[in-house]
Amino acid sequence: AGKTSLLAAMSRAHTRIGPEEFSTTRPHIGVIRFRDRLEVRICDLPGLKRGAHTDKDMGRRILRHTYRSRILAFVVDVARGDRPESDTLDEIAMLREEACLYDPLNAEKPWMVVGTKCDALHRDALFHLDSLHFRLRARHGREVPVVGTSARFGLGLTRLVRTIRRLLFPESLEPVRRVPAEMLDTRLPGVLHTRFDGPLPSLGEGTPQLLLPGADRRTTRSSERPED
Repeated sequence: AGKTSLLAAMSRAHTRIGPEEFSTTRPHIGVIRFRDRLEVRICDLPGLKRGAHTDKDMGRRILRHTYRSRILAFVVDVARGDRPESDTLDEIAMLREEACLYDPLNAEKPWMVVGTKCDALHRDALFHLDSLHFRLRARHGREVPVVGTSARFGLGLTRLVRTIRRLLFPESLEPVRRVPAEMLDTRLPGVLHTRFDGPLPSLGEGTPQLLLPGADRRTTRSSERPED
């Protein structure tokens, strides 16, 4: 599905990337560092097959790494070509079912779906991605985060990282209202724009001193007082 390639594109993890399926044989951990010094660790687990919760193909050894996870991200290949769309939906249902059967606490964790290889337009990747979004919403009765990515061209990585952070720390990301530039008041405090017509006391040597209304400090000027 391209999990390892996606991890290498999001973080600085250096792992072996194979062209065949189930080439990942052990977990890999990558770290994403944000500008505010927040760190998120992502664990790339080997692929699961049906019956993994019964330790089929070492499924329990893989699923045990979900104990300390706070969210689950199911990575699927959406560039399916002529294969039925239900295959992707059934694959996601199988992955989540195996995780929940192994540990019932996984059913309470936030989860999302990551679609890979979205650059394969000739295989209707974007069509399958949109279809997956609506089919998941119809099945679960709510919006399930679905993010399309391409590790090869770096598409969708920013949105993926932001979605992961929003699921982990929903209180740390507050929407900020965008304000058009013409609505901003770029002036300094009003006292600096008040015209002062009083006499300017001199500070010896003939150097004028400008006293701003409402201000405690005085600013000296080397030029002569301008005419009104």
